[in-house]
Amino acid sequence: MNQQLPLDLYKQFHEQLPLPCVDIILKTPGNGFLLVLRQTEPAKGQWWLVGGRVYKNETLLRAARRKVQEEIGIELKLQSLRQIRGSYETIFAEDPFGHGKGTHTINTCFIAELTKQDLSVIQLDQHHSEFKVFHQVEKEWHPYLKEVLKIGGVA
Repeated sequence: MNQQLPLDLYKQFHEQLPLPCVDIILKTPGNGFLLVLRQTEPAKGQWWLVGGRVYKNETLLRAARRKVQEEIGIELKLQSLRQIRGSYETIFAEDPFGHGKGTHTINTCFIAELTKQDLSVIQLDQHHSEFKVFHQVEKEWHPYLKEVLKIGGVA
């Protein structure tokens, strides 16, 4: 299901509206969690959860599965994703298009477990430069990231 908006229209929505997004906490063997290093705004240069925008007529669960596939090349089973209750938001001064109005997202978080085999076949997309397994939260991370990792029980 590709319900992607034409880029010009998406830029207009990005400039004017909060965006519905999913983020996925990916637990790893040995009580770790996987984060990706972002190459694009917002949060460029920061360790972050796999995730992104929800498409029209796409369930949150399917969006979470799609984002894991797109960003790290792992195909999760839908039943392996568990939603964290509640909603969250992020507001960044930066945006990926240079419109100067920042980025505002409304986020639904999920948790899934990766296997050792999954970790050996990760293929990052063009928006991320590396991935890393962490075992604790670092104090300089974004407050949203620290909060959902705590609520998700991995940090």
